[in-house]
Amino acid sequence: IYRSAFDDRSWVTDSDDTKRQIDYDLHHMISTTLVQIGSVHYKKQDFDRALHYFKEAQKEAKMGAIDAVVLDRHTTDLESDSLVKETRIFISIIMNNIANTYAQLKDKQRAFQTYNSALNLQIQEVGEDHLSVSCTLHNMGTMHYQTGELQLSLKCYKQVLKMRRFLLGNEHPSIADSLMNIAIAHEKAGELDRAESALNATHRVVCKAYGDNDFRVGFVNDCLGALNARNGCYSEALGCFSKALKIYKGAAFGDDHPLICSTEESITYVKNIVDKEVITEEQAYDMMGSFLDCGGFCFTNNISGMKPSAVLV
Repeated sequence: IYRSAFDDRSWVTDSDDTKRQIDYDLHHMISTTLVQIGSVHYKKQDFDRALHYFKEAQKEAKMGAIDAVVLDRHTTDLESDSLVKETRIFISIIMNNIANTYAQLKDKQRAFQTYNSALNLQIQEVGEDHLSVSCTLHNMGTMHYQTGELQLSLKCYKQVLKMRRFLLGNEHPSIADSLMNIAIAHEKAGELDRAESALNATHRVVCKAYGDNDFRVGFVNDCLGALNARNGCYSEALGCFSKALKIYKGAAFGDDHPLICSTEESITYVKNIVDKEVITEEQAYDMMGSFLDCGGFCFTNNISGMKPSAVLV
């Protein structure tokens, strides 16, 4: 419908500025819709088709940027952000989705090239201390994590944590997400003491954000239990697992819920060790190895906060 409206604009009878504004709005609407289609294919793991739609969305957004240049020359509202600036931020977010898709396609080189292009564009428009920049850095950290470059991953995640603390405060739930990613990367690198420190910090933030009995607090306890078990601190591990199980059951999870089942298995494993039952090192790592993978890529479906200024009927 948007493309039909763009191709046949006989219904537009107003001034050139109004036509340009409608062109801009239509490019934005088409681009946003293409991203939404791409996101559906991404979730279905049809990454080739997702990439196609994201690239088409980028082309439409770039055409909208040309309209934005003309519109900005005629604006009298000096307090509002320029349309060019908004559109360039919009394009950088689409580029993040393109890079995420390259990452899923195991094309590391193109993924990092696209992340860096998005990052440069964002810094040009909003500076270094902006949530869109932290999103790109998070994605780069996740890419490094998935390719086994753990120290580079940690560098990105720690930058994200610093930015989020500056922008959102120390008690925002996003702080817990960053701390958890740092804990996971340290654990994967075998730096268990640093992983435990980050997990304890995560626990404090999650309790403050959601309350002591939220299932997310149970999940952090689960991770602390796994870490203690790997460190040979079995009594502490059992305490953490028991707290997690109590929270999960208090959250009305059914007995067959995966979190309850895995926590009960962990408790059985630790009790078997305490009771001196024979378990091989390989079995121990299978049970208590890396407690989970880093959070996924920041993936944006609702691409932009921009609102069309023309109402199309």
